[in-house]
Amino acid sequence: MSRYAWLVCPERGLSLWLGKVGTDESGRRRYHIGDADELPNANRDLLNRVLWKLLAECEGSILKVVTDRDPEYEQLDRYVAIGGDRICDLSFEAFLRHGLEVTQGSTGAPGT
Repeated sequence: MSRYAWLVCPERGLSLWLGKVGTDESGRRRYHIGDADELPNANRDLLNRVLWKLLAECEGSILKVVTDRDPEYEQLDRYVAIGGDRICDLSFEAFLRHGLEVTQGSTGAPGT
C-alpha cells in the first residue's frame, strides 16, 4: 500500500504535499509527485521555490513531515494547502508572490 507525505507547519496552519513516500536506489527515503517516469521532486523548479519560500516564511517554527499513517494526518484538512485545490488553499504562484500575508484572516492553525 502506498504512503503519501506532507510538510506541515502546525503553528501557521500550512501544508505542502510532498507526494508518494519511497526509497531511492541506495535505500534513502524520498518523496515523489506523479508517475515514476516524471521528474523527481528535486528537479522541479516551481516546487523547490515554494519549498524554500515555506522554509523562510516559517522561520522559528517547527516543521514536520506527516504521512497518511500519522495521527496528525486527520488535521490536514484544517490547514491551508500550498498548491491545493480547495477555495481556502493557495496556489504556488500566489504563495510565491505574497507569502503568508494572503493567509491573514484564514482559519489558520488547527483549533483557531
